[in-house]
Amino acid sequence: MTCLREAKCVLRRQIRDVLRHTSAAAIAQQSAAVFSQLRTCEWLRTAQTFGVFLSMHDEVDTTSIIDELLTRRHTDANIRVFVPFMDDPANSHMQFLEIDSLEDLRQNFALNKWNILEPTPSTLASRCDLLRSGVHLDVMLIPGLAFSRSCQRLGRGKGFYDRFLTNLTAQQTTPLLVGLSLSCQLVDWVPTDEQDFPLHHIVHPDGVLSSLSS
Repeated sequence: MTCLREAKCVLRRQIRDVLRHTSAAAIAQQSAAVFSQLRTCEWLRTAQTFGVFLSMHDEVDTTSIIDELLTRRHTDANIRVFVPFMDDPANSHMQFLEIDSLEDLRQNFALNKWNILEPTPSTLASRCDLLRSGVHLDVMLIPGLAFSRSCQRLGRGKGFYDRFLTNLTAQQTTPLLVGLSLSCQLVDWVPTDEQDFPLHHIVHPDGVLSSLSS
């Protein structure tokens, strides 16, 4: 366990160092390429309920993805989008709350201390909570620090997503888990243990990797 923990720490340091030297322009260009790859995926076109992370500055920018999904919602009321809210960061606990429109995102979200957009406190009570509502999630787009070509994920070490997915899969079947990766985040091997959720797909600027049999 100690060796595994050390391996994770080493890889995190390596990827963080590379990301520090990756320009905002490069991230924007690669994010656009990831979005283009996503739009070719049938599962994105046919799914109706989505969990989507709101990006940090050194992650694939999900703004265009959320924009497209909420635009689809105008003509298809079955499209629903949920985004993270860290309600108890000390215990790595977060909720996924529904976002209704682009106007909602612009007017009712603010940056938290990690510079991630989150719903403002005054809007929390009126939002649908994914876990409490029992809404079935079709697809979850997940961030990470590193991703392997065999669709394993290394997070930032706090366990927010693995904890949330443990709670989610206790009450419904596992949604399609999709990692979004910049080129420098894609590596040959990621150290994992039984608590780390494997992904079904990883979308990167040059294509889509899958752990599912064709």
